Amino acid sequence: MLIAGTCLFVLYGALSRPASDIVLRGVDAEGRILAEIDGRAGELRGLLGAGAAPGTAIRLEPADFIEEPDMLPGYAAFDRFLERQGAITALMTGPRLAALLADDGGEHVVPVAVQPSRALDSLPAAFWVQLAAGFLTATIAAFFVALRPAHPPVVAFATAGFGVAGAAFSAAIYSTRHLGLDPALFTALSIVNQFSTFLFGVATIYLFAIYPTAVVRPARLWPVPAASLACLVLYRLQWAPHGLVAAQTVIVLMLVAIVALVAAQYRATRRDPAGRAVLLWLGLSVIIGAGVFVVFVALPVALGSEGLITQALGFIPLAAIYIGTALAIARFRLFDLGRWAYRVLLYTAMLALLFACDAALVMLFRLTPTASLAIAVAMAGIAYLPLRDFLFEKLFRSGTPDIADLYRRTVSVGLQPTAAARADAWIGTLKATFRPMHVERRETGAERPELLSDGEGLAIPAFAGLPAAELRFAEEGRRLFNPRDAALAGELARLVETTIADRASYDRGVAEERSRIARDLHDEVGATLLSGLHAADPDRRHECIVDALSDIRQIASGLAGRDVTLSSLIAQMRHESRIRAELHGFSLSWPLDPAADDSEIVLPYTLHRNFHAIHREALSNALAHGVPGEIAVRSALAGGRLTHSVSNARAPAGKPAAEPGLRHHGSANMQARARALGGKLAVDDGGGIHSVRLEFPVTEPPP
Repeated sequence: MLIAGTCLFVLYGALSRPASDIVLRGVDAEGRILAEIDGRAGELRGLLGAGAAPGTAIRLEPADFIEEPDMLPGYAAFDRFLERQGAITALMTGPRLAALLADDGGEHVVPVAVQPSRALDSLPAAFWVQLAAGFLTATIAAFFVALRPAHPPVVAFATAGFGVAGAAFSAAIYSTRHLGLDPALFTALSIVNQFSTFLFGVATIYLFAIYPTAVVRPARLWPVPAASLACLVLYRLQWAPHGLVAAQTVIVLMLVAIVALVAAQYRATRRDPAGRAVLLWLGLSVIIGAGVFVVFVALPVALGSEGLITQALGFIPLAAIYIGTALAIARFRLFDLGRWAYRVLLYTAMLALLFACDAALVMLFRLTPTASLAIAVAMAGIAYLPLRDFLFEKLFRSGTPDIADLYRRTVSVGLQPTAAARADAWIGTLKATFRPMHVERRETGAERPELLSDGEGLAIPAFAGLPAAELRFAEEGRRLFNPRDAALAGELARLVETTIADRASYDRGVAEERSRIARDLHDEVGATLLSGLHAADPDRRHECIVDALSDIRQIASGLAGRDVTLSSLIAQMRHESRIRAELHGFSLSWPLDPAADDSEIVLPYTLHRNFHAIHREALSNALAHGVPGEIAVRSALAGGRLTHSVSNARAPAGKPAAEPGLRHHGSANMQARARALGGKLAVDDGGGIHSVRLEFPVTEPPP
């Protein structure tokens, strides 16, 4: 309510001044005051009472319309300005008013109507800008001081905000006056403006002296307000050299002190990531906001030149300080603000470089504004692009983890042999990735990675038998954790979990394969060796030993992981079958099939083992139950399927079922193995021919 009432009071102060029908258009480059009266445009040269002689008119000067009288070069100029303001105001409050208006037809005396107050729509945009800036800063300051009235940084912040508001409110009235303002009121408003400006500077110095950490004890800061108050008194009493105590000089010195304190805070917070994040945004907001006002308004005046922008526009960045400051003090998403602070600083530096190049070209080489601006843009662009890439690489991308390195770390975690080793490897991966100051294992944790204490910590949940963890202060305390870190931690956890699952699946496959091999050693090799051990015939013992060696060779290939191609398997089976057939008085017919005998298809252990076992069983049955003669074997590969058949003449009825020692597990065993191959087995005894036909799929090699 108080702030709103102050705004209404300022509005009343601006509207309650006398006004006329003179519409001011500004001052041109030649110093002519352009105006319009009742649709008649020209140069406004003076004011006089109606009916008075033109020679008695008050001749107007561009300085009469300066928005800030403190920008005048000395005390004499300031006194003369106030005296002329009094004369103009006296004419405005008189019974009648006329103006000297010059156009192409010469100089004319034009009667002017005077109103006791200004209309609302006659207030210029500069008034509303300053009123809005004052309202914004005062509102934010009041809000925070209401939340924490006893917190010194907040008190300093609020005091600085009230200083900006006081300067903006007072300047809104006198900088947007119509023609003149009462000297007493002008002086009072000017004092309020100067005092408020100094109040902003003193409070900001105090703020950076104690926040985010104390670099100067508050008791040692008393010279700052004392010197500022002394400069204000000496300036108003005109007891000191104008250039020494002028408001612009003091403002520039205050900014230098603020920058020095920000640098001291940056050094002091090197071990405090939270404080560093606050400082980056807070210091950047103040330096840029106040720096724009000082560089473009105060500094040129202190150097004896004109301001580059109007004072009203200078209040816009000052008000913007309080948006950034509010965010920083409120500690709202600070882990994002640090990165943006660097970006804003870089962009601001490039704009400053652009203005500096433009001004240097104009002053040194006397170029036209258009030419100098074009050259300055080119020069700034040439400097900006490599500088931007360099700084972004150093400040931002240097912390980007290497994807290949992260993948190696996560795979290493998943491939550790024990749960304890995996847990240690996982903690090591987190340390190597985020380089935290402290890592603590937890029994339980969050459901997903989440930030703690505004980014001071990062909680990692437990998963896949790995412990939960809490990380504190990333990059060894040089920064806070941010949402990108939480997302990266989640991705790492998913990669590790996938690797662990793949490892478990692989281990299950290995265990199953070893179990199959163990069964084959027990069932096949053991049975064959036992048959040979009990065989009375030496030839039978020899055959059993050969079969056992073949089985062992196959099993060893599976254990060693050696590739067994279809062509090599068929060649091995053809050689063994011919030896066995000739040993029992049979001949073997097994013609070549180009597709099968030249195939480089790699067969997994289960496939080549079952295929070989079915063939051996079929051959054993042919040797045991067939008539000595030819055993026909055919292997054909087509369309990704292998067709294999064994056939021979069946022995007549009454022949013994098998010769002593020969294996005979029957078609049930072969059918079971065929199903394991995903194929079909058919046995046919028609026409006196015993035939076993096997068909199963094989995987074609990639082209």
